[in-house]
Amino acid sequence: MFDYVNICSINEVLTMTNNNQVSINTNSLVSLLQMENQRLKTQLDYEKKLRVEAEKKVIVLGGQLAKKKRKKKESANQEYTPYKCNGRKKPQKTDPITSREDYVRIREALLKQANGVRNATIWTLGIALGLRVSDLAKLKWKYFLDEDLSFKVKTVIHEQKTSKLNNIYITEIIQKALLEYMAYLDYNIDMDDFIFKGYRDGHLKENTIYTKLKPLNEQLNLQFHLATHTMRKSFACIAACCGITKVDMNTLPVVQGLLNHSSQTVTMRYLGIFDTMYEEAREKVSDFLLGKTNINKLIMTNDSTNQVYDKIVNMLDEIIQQQ
Repeated sequence: MFDYVNICSINEVLTMTNNNQVSINTNSLVSLLQMENQRLKTQLDYEKKLRVEAEKKVIVLGGQLAKKKRKKKESANQEYTPYKCNGRKKPQKTDPITSREDYVRIREALLKQANGVRNATIWTLGIALGLRVSDLAKLKWKYFLDEDLSFKVKTVIHEQKTSKLNNIYITEIIQKALLEYMAYLDYNIDMDDFIFKGYRDGHLKENTIYTKLKPLNEQLNLQFHLATHTMRKSFACIAACCGITKVDMNTLPVVQGLLNHSSQTVTMRYLGIFDTMYEEAREKVSDFLLGKTNINKLIMTNDSTNQVYDKIVNMLDEIIQQQ
């Protein structure tokens, strides 16, 4: 009991007699016990209040959880609809091209549109570069050309989404596509200009590119869903199907040990293997688009292979980070 009582209160209750015996002041003791009893009641009431509030929260959370489970069960029993609850159409999964024939058919259809040469150039560069459409739309001539209009060997693109630098080897297909577009423009270009201009001196909007590709799904009766991300996914798919490197990976652990490197990634960067791999991959994509390879059909698209494409794109992003 006296654990809760201060020293002053104890002194009021206990007094020493002349014979050094302890005397208890009854009135003071009763008062002290009443104070302690009131303190315990106040504390108990507070704890009861906390418990009631906690029980109310449990009831509310239980109701919310039951509601979510009920909705999930109802949605599982409902038939699939391509439309959201607000009436807008759900976004479809974007697929890569399945063959070089797809690339050619789509390019020829784009050439027949208004601004056809521009649209076809976007399509070719989109696959050859493997960039997101947000970066593709903002490309400038100075990224690819020197002042004398000769092509650079490599260029560096600052990616908008990741804020990372992407070192790109300028392949034959990129040069061919840009030369055709330059001829279409009568070589009337400025190095600081966007390659694909919009209507107000800015770059072409991403949605504009999408609107040029979307009608081709029905027009060409495509067996996959064509959208702007098709270009980047196709780049990854072609690079994977055509082979990215000829490096003997079995020798890397030996070289890693000889050089006392902490990982094979460090060894590959030290030997310049990554640069070789990137250039070989882009050359393979270029040769495929130009029809220089014996590969025509790519992996067929379905749910499982779409996951493979996504994984390849993610792997390429990770490789770019190591440059």
